[in-house]
Amino acid sequence: MCELYEMYENILDFKIDFSYELNRKKALNNVTGSISRGKCVVLCGESGSGKSTLLKCLNHLIPEFYEGVFDGYISVNAEDIGKKNIGEVGEMISSVFQDPRSQFFTTTTDEEIAFGLQTICKTKEEIIKRVEKVYKDLGIEELKEKSVFELSSGQKQKIAIASIYAMKPKVLILDEPSANLDMKATFDLYRVLKKLKETGTTVILIEHRLYYAKPLFDRFILIKDGKIQRDISREETLTLPEEYWDENGLRLLELNKCKICQGSEVQKDNGIVLKGERLSFYYRKHSRHKQKEYILKDLDFKLHAGSSVGMIGLNGTGKTTFARIISGIEKVKEGKLLDGKDEFLRNKELMEASYFVFQDSDYQLFSESVLDEMLLGLPKCEKEESKDKAISILKDLELEKYIKKHPFALSRGEKQRLTIACGMMKNAKIFLY
Repeated sequence: MCELYEMYENILDFKIDFSYELNRKKALNNVTGSISRGKCVVLCGESGSGKSTLLKCLNHLIPEFYEGVFDGYISVNAEDIGKKNIGEVGEMISSVFQDPRSQFFTTTTDEEIAFGLQTICKTKEEIIKRVEKVYKDLGIEELKEKSVFELSSGQKQKIAIASIYAMKPKVLILDEPSANLDMKATFDLYRVLKKLKETGTTVILIEHRLYYAKPLFDRFILIKDGKIQRDISREETLTLPEEYWDENGLRLLELNKCKICQGSEVQKDNGIVLKGERLSFYYRKHSRHKQKEYILKDLDFKLHAGSSVGMIGLNGTGKTTFARIISGIEKVKEGKLLDGKDEFLRNKELMEASYFVFQDSDYQLFSESVLDEMLLGLPKCEKEESKDKAISILKDLELEKYIKKHPFALSRGEKQRLTIACGMMKNAKIFLY
């Protein structure tokens, strides 16, 4: 016998007006729509357009955890979720965040997939059966009985999706799931999402990378300035000219059409700001002989002032470890880091010379306002005279209108721009993104 909710063609209906503060500009302004059962919808827009705010409304984080003025309704299967608590909503609409670590509660993959099932009081036999089925359905049997701390970014993303899939949600929302993934992991993500769609799960995909989602999506929604600017079918989306994507700050649907910007050549005579000689980093394996497990081995490199260097490689190959060493967060285990005068650089000196912009900027924002964040760490006597410099930098990065706002009220892209602004305020010689 079909469940009652299958009677409704639209699984999700919404009409939302929302502002984070009374009498302030609306973060969402008459955002209205319906999403059919089993469809995949791509939600796009520039940083600060309102995508993440819409996500928080749909999964009930607004108004449960974020204060503001909400007007409108959100219904699943014609049932108003405003009358439900966040736990009840979570069984209907589930979310996978950009950083899956933020939603992990256990230490192993099996336990993580089972966790949600335990919270809804499934029997032990049912949990074991469903966890096994999840591994098989999503084709991730190789991740059984693994420590979540040893997983790559792509593997963590798969387990986060698997833990939600085990709950059999009616709607699954993914917030930029490919942001931290390499090409291989991104196409693995595509295969997982394809299987979810085939099982009838309704998928809402908030994304900037669109090439991997091209075979998946049925609808394209563009959010701009808190409003739905465009809501069109897959067929119409595929006919949009390249100019449209550029004008709205969107990436193209096909990689082979992406434009390559011609940057200026690296000036070899700008001088060396940092170089490494036989740089190595390792962890000690937990065995009787404490074997070294090398993440980086015998790296030689030079970084020139004014140059831009791209680090590429699969997830788990050592890119982030390399950046953490350069920024002084990790200590060099073997080899040397030298400045342009061949003088040895210690961790404190590396920290003073560099600025590391984390994947999740929330971990490096501490103040009550954007301006205070820019002035953080300065002696009290220097703060007043440094305000003009801080405001000028914020203006260059189009953040001056947020000077009095709390950093956590910014969008993800705006937070990242703020952390870059803080590095500019510090006069860092080396930026790592």
